[in-house]
Amino acid sequence: MQLAARSPNREILSSSLRDVRTSEALLLVFGLLGVAVATFQWTASPWFVAMKIAAAEWLLEREWFLLLQDNAPWWLLTHYPEASDVFTWLDGLSILAYIGGGALALGSTILISLLIAARVAGRMDWRVLAMGLVPLAGLGVFLGLSMLTLTQLRAEGVMFSSLDGARAALLALAIGWSGWLGLHLLFKGAENLLRAMVAAVFYAVPLVAVGSAWYLLFYTW
Repeated sequence: MQLAARSPNREILSSSLRDVRTSEALLLVFGLLGVAVATFQWTASPWFVAMKIAAAEWLLEREWFLLLQDNAPWWLLTHYPEASDVFTWLDGLSILAYIGGGALALGSTILISLLIAARVAGRMDWRVLAMGLVPLAGLGVFLGLSMLTLTQLRAEGVMFSSLDGARAALLALAIGWSGWLGLHLLFKGAENLLRAMVAAVFYAVPLVAVGSAWYLLFYTW
């Protein structure tokens, strides 16, 4: 056994179709880039609030009050009456609907873009190309999970003056890294230069879509 330095991009750039299973690629696209982003996003999303209000008004107009009750068990939905922090059944269903809808919309956009990019390239499989999005997914999960940590630190009086800049730097790193990997995969596997360049345009769609979702969460909402 011998220890040696290696590039973190090595496995991705050398991956082939036999190295990537469909289930792994779909988990990346719809799980880490779909469900995860929507899960972190709903707490600040005005779209979620508008959807829940519209659903509540629809239920009230028909006098269907069952879903407006807050008697869900604590292990299923947030239920802390003493802290005025209680979720109704509608809250829970709205969260599931937002996460499911967001994951489906974002994941489908990514999948379709990868399919088109691979088809245009000519000699590529979308599953191999999807591996280029691993840095974007990984750093995205890190950014999302850090939100809870930062909230807890703020409650203890710990403040970070350069938080927006740090998030922007990490997001730029994630997009740039995945973009670099995708270009290398395309220019290595495409039939010719023109096909690779056109395919790169479609590969950029997931980068823009996921980057926009994080931008909305951190800098718009």
